[in-house]
Amino acid sequence: MFLIYGLQLTTASNTGFLAGLSVIWVLLLTGPLMGKRPSFDAILATLFGLAGLYLMADIQGWQLHLGDGLVVIGSLFTAIHIIALDRFCARHNNMTLTFLQISTMAVIFLGLQHISGGEILPRNWSSKLVIALGITAIFSTVIAFWVQAHFQRYSTPTRAVLIYNLEPVFSALFALWLLHETFSANVIFGGGLILIGMCLPGILKIFSKRSNVNPTDRLRGL
Repeated sequence: MFLIYGLQLTTASNTGFLAGLSVIWVLLLTGPLMGKRPSFDAILATLFGLAGLYLMADIQGWQLHLGDGLVVIGSLFTAIHIIALDRFCARHNNMTLTFLQISTMAVIFLGLQHISGGEILPRNWSSKLVIALGITAIFSTVIAFWVQAHFQRYSTPTRAVLIYNLEPVFSALFALWLLHETFSANVIFGGGLILIGMCLPGILKIFSKRSNVNPTDRLRGL
């Protein structure tokens, strides 16, 4: 909700970067909420991810708007959602979590829409509207929330939020494929930094295991 309203009051580039601040919030809140200190590789991966988001946002002449504050608040709630899901997904059924999340959102937004006096359902329906609703409801909501609830138990909040921040990378790829747009240098380097940040913990773990292997064991392997 904060992200949607914030986008209406600020620029798309500001929104793209500030929404990605959820990686910082996850890093800062993991300790107080979960009793875990962020590891060095998590901090390094977060910095790579933020740098990549900044490059992809291509922010020029930064100007703060009211919407920027709303987007930052939205990124904070995104981080809290990811941390809470990490705690609950290991103990509860993923289908139950998916249903509860979607139904809660539906009730809250119906209430807000009623209070604001806006239309709950559109007056004019078209085939394009039905297709758009179907795609966003099934793929972007139900399937996305189920995948998130099912697989986050095998990851960490920091890794999860870095993966979620691949959204601008996929947006750029689909824009290239469907809209035949071209990539700028910022998009290429920014996307590369986000990918490095996502893969960095695994890469460092591999090198750490190799460095801890006994030289005798290496000779035996030969």
